[in-house]
Amino acid sequence: MQKTAYCFGAGVFMPKRSPARYSTIIKILLVMKLALLIVITTLCQAFASVEAQSVTFSGKDVALKQVLTTVEQQTGFAVFYSNKSILNASKPVTVTAHAEPLTDFLEGVLKNQAITYKITGKTIVLSERVATPAHIAPAAADANPPLNGRVVDSMGVPLSGINVRIKGQKKGTVTDAQGAFTIDVLSSEEVLVFSCIGFETVEMTAGKLATGATITLKLVNKGLKEVVVSKGYYNTTQRLNTGNVSKVTSAIIEKQPVSNPLAALTGRVAGLDIVQQSGLPGTGFTIRLRGLNSVRPEANSPLIIVDGSAYPSGSFNTVGNRGPLGYVDISPLNSLNPNDIESIEVLKDADATSIYGSRGANGVLLITTKKGHSGRTMVDINISSGFANMVRKQRVLNRREYLDMRYEAIRNDGQTIATAPASSVYDLTKWDTTRSTDWQDVLLGNTARYDRAQVSLSGGNANTSFGFNGSYSRETTIMPIDLADVKYSGRLSVNHVSNNKKFVVQLGVTYGMDNNRLPGWSIASFTLSLPPIAPPLYDSLGKLNWGPSDASYQNPIARLKEIYNGKLSSLVSNATISYELVKGLRLKTNLGYNVVQNTTSSRRGQDFFNPTEWLARGQYLRQTMDMNLVSTTWNVEPQVEWEHFVGPGKMNVIVGTTFQQTQSNGTFLSVQGYADDGLMGNPAFGTIRDPYAQKTNYLYNAVFGRINYNLNEKYLLNLTARRDGSSRFAPGNRFGNFGAIGAAWIFSDERWIKNFLPALSFGKLRASYGTSGNDVIPEYGYMSLYTASTTNFAGAIGLAPSGLANSKYSWETTKKAEVALELGFLQDRLSFTTSYYHNSSSNQLVNYPLPAFVGFTGVQVNLPAIVRNTGLELELSSTNIQRKNFRWTTSFNISFPRNTLVRYDNLAGSSFANDYIVGKPLNIQKAFDLVRVDPQTGLNVWRTAGGKDTTNATVLSYADLTVPIDLSKNYFGGINNSFSYKGFQLDVFFNFAKQTGPFAYFPANTMRGGIANMPLDLYERRWKQPGDVTDMPKLFNNPSSPIGNTYVGSGYSRNYYTTISFIRLKNISLSYSLPAKLMKRWNVQGIRVYGQAQNLFTITGYKGWDPENVSGNIPLLRVVTGGIQLTL
Repeated sequence: MQKTAYCFGAGVFMPKRSPARYSTIIKILLVMKLALLIVITTLCQAFASVEAQSVTFSGKDVALKQVLTTVEQQTGFAVFYSNKSILNASKPVTVTAHAEPLTDFLEGVLKNQAITYKITGKTIVLSERVATPAHIAPAAADANPPLNGRVVDSMGVPLSGINVRIKGQKKGTVTDAQGAFTIDVLSSEEVLVFSCIGFETVEMTAGKLATGATITLKLVNKGLKEVVVSKGYYNTTQRLNTGNVSKVTSAIIEKQPVSNPLAALTGRVAGLDIVQQSGLPGTGFTIRLRGLNSVRPEANSPLIIVDGSAYPSGSFNTVGNRGPLGYVDISPLNSLNPNDIESIEVLKDADATSIYGSRGANGVLLITTKKGHSGRTMVDINISSGFANMVRKQRVLNRREYLDMRYEAIRNDGQTIATAPASSVYDLTKWDTTRSTDWQDVLLGNTARYDRAQVSLSGGNANTSFGFNGSYSRETTIMPIDLADVKYSGRLSVNHVSNNKKFVVQLGVTYGMDNNRLPGWSIASFTLSLPPIAPPLYDSLGKLNWGPSDASYQNPIARLKEIYNGKLSSLVSNATISYELVKGLRLKTNLGYNVVQNTTSSRRGQDFFNPTEWLARGQYLRQTMDMNLVSTTWNVEPQVEWEHFVGPGKMNVIVGTTFQQTQSNGTFLSVQGYADDGLMGNPAFGTIRDPYAQKTNYLYNAVFGRINYNLNEKYLLNLTARRDGSSRFAPGNRFGNFGAIGAAWIFSDERWIKNFLPALSFGKLRASYGTSGNDVIPEYGYMSLYTASTTNFAGAIGLAPSGLANSKYSWETTKKAEVALELGFLQDRLSFTTSYYHNSSSNQLVNYPLPAFVGFTGVQVNLPAIVRNTGLELELSSTNIQRKNFRWTTSFNISFPRNTLVRYDNLAGSSFANDYIVGKPLNIQKAFDLVRVDPQTGLNVWRTAGGKDTTNATVLSYADLTVPIDLSKNYFGGINNSFSYKGFQLDVFFNFAKQTGPFAYFPANTMRGGIANMPLDLYERRWKQPGDVTDMPKLFNNPSSPIGNTYVGSGYSRNYYTTISFIRLKNISLSYSLPAKLMKRWNVQGIRVYGQAQNLFTITGYKGWDPENVSGNIPLLRVVTGGIQLTL
């Protein structure tokens, strides 16, 4: 099993805050330290991934002694000589190497020298090479069969991705998921080299390796500093990185039973806040990276790049303002198989994102899919199955409590059942009050099934390799319906490199299909609001029961009678072609072509509606909706990369250009009035109500560059720049310039630091500043737009104006600044990273709302507003125990984001006056000022903007919304503990957050005492008699009663909001790899059995379903799966 380590850290830089704010942060840190101590002492895991030695050096005709001195400085190895004169006859060396493994580097520089070497521990011993006598002919190559073996760590855990090569040759392969390898050898004297970042390099002759032998690699603890991270247009290492990039590898993703790769990122990356909108399969995600930069909610998602090509990131089930078909958004990444992903890099600061220019204001997610590996053809089969159910129920009133509540509400109105309006007491007069039903059990108490299967095929030789993956997934729901979300995906990749390594080609094609038949309507709200005495779902004949004919009972099962069919497909294809013209000069081109399509249909027949309503409106209610949305993107990015020593340091220069086009085509058709359910789907048999079609064309062109200067691997400077052109702006405003500067100082390499702080193994101070932009606005906003009129005049269809032109708006700009400190102690067994960022977004692009009498809903403009995001991110990783058979590591991250609307000129006179407050976050809800509940009357007492107290809520207006409720997260993060023992591997991950949010999405009438259930917590806090001091008013039944005038809508009352802090066991993964001896006996490469679970339990004071997702939809489910992985 391939190992991966995670990073988390502690903070050093703190923003300027008041003493009270410091006190709050200190308390939070103390709480988190305590939580960390408790968790890591009870949940132990052993797991680590650290990096092997590598050398970066470039020079011409350099003395061999100077080269070896550099090796000592960079690796910490000591170089010894068998005799003092061994270097006297050495030849000057010309070499260029970037992060090259130590053994490869030594092979290269000593190739033409009369010197050989041997590595023992941390020592390199040089000795004279013994010449082979000329009269002795070299031995003929032995006709040996392929050599098979298996590579494991010191505890017997299989290691994948280990490089296996023949020393002095380019011939080689890598181990598969079970640590197995196959390689052809010509002689028993050939030396095999086993190497991988994070493990000691092992060399042994082929003659000492019998077929089926097991090779053990020992872990070396050099931290994560040499982990290669991608910044899109170039790669670097964590050590030499001047920006902020977090990496989540396939090892982390594959341990989670999730169907969307975004779900695997929750709590894993500092600063990245991901919330799934529902527990229903296929639903969308809200992604926020370091806060809200724009006042437009749809313009705050990060840029998503899949294998070098831009990919849709927001909702993908809306055409114009039609939709969504379904009650939640659909993620365009649903059709992408998480197990096809090699890594996801998250780019945060200006140094990392500015090279993406106008698209990088909200950060960048780089998704890289898996590639083929050279070596023997391997087949990997992975099958799993499991179940899902609700984690917890919300406490609502039982039958006795409900009846008491209803009687009390009627009494408070001064009425009886006989005198109250019949329409307000039918539950007590028409229904069976002896019935008692737990609707959460009935409607959401089923067990969902999870089934997955995947087959992978890979192989090739030293020049050409290939990989193929095919997968199947099926998920059902906890609702009482026998339908499922079914996915298919396939991926093919081919890689080729010429013999001289100058020409490199990488090709990849991924196709996925998500066929979701689960209904678009949510019945979750019914489970909370239906009274426990409500009629049964079916009558004695098995038909839907609608209760007494004069009752307004809505049967929730009817909502499941909608015939919904959603098909989301994606094609992602890419090619990378590069050629090295001369040493240090390489030409490269990225090509990409993506197609994402969502075809959705909804059929609502007669059974969908209440018969009482059907009698009143008849066949008019039958409705079909059909939507088709296609997004096609192609991009071409030619680049030139040059690397050479300039002065005392090494310079890397990249210059390139981007050509991109995205075409979106969408149609939406709503038809009503079918005479029969069987006719639905053919518009000719109904009345077309809302036809709509759109076609947009987005053109994007850019020139970008990067200059990186590396002085002695210690002082680093990185400059990036980009000039963007976007067709979303009018001529004259289409181009914008963006850039950044990043710098880093690896102070741990300073001699005085080494002498003063010998325990410090790594220390880096970095900072960055730059600009990025945002052009996420509708196309053609600078033009006058027209749409086809639905009115036929004189035999012709006319045009109606639909968009007001404004050619003056320009780029929205975000300025980003960051400073960070990275520390490693005890050979990086303990690592800290702390980052403080300060982002400011100005020239806000919005569709400014206009009064109705203007004739247009809005106009595209730049707002005189500035939004600021600041925050502190802490990451920590530690190797707690490392023994021969046991290893335990811990990783932790926490983020403290702060969002503020710094400036908005004339906000009070704008259309956003009721939405925002200068000096407050964007994510606020303005509420009325609830002063108290009067202890004598039990009525709410409200305070107007003018300071007057009143119990009559009908006099309140928008101007009286004076209480801002901050719905932003105060902090969030995650903690992972990992341990391994021999073939066992266990990972336990918790995520946590502190936030204020809605108690639950109850409509206002469920919180007053009417015909609806209500939360038990609110019921117990209600005012009951004079003298009661509480925050919940008295109950009432009749909306027309005087008591009803004291209520406001739920969202406008402070009582509607509560603390939704939590800590959740998000993921646990346990696996066991069978012993190598047993695998040899069975003639297979490896067998691994595993169990995985998601959302196992939550520790929270929140009274609702799920504090992580308070949308009111189906909560996130507890998922438990088990599987087996077989490698042949």
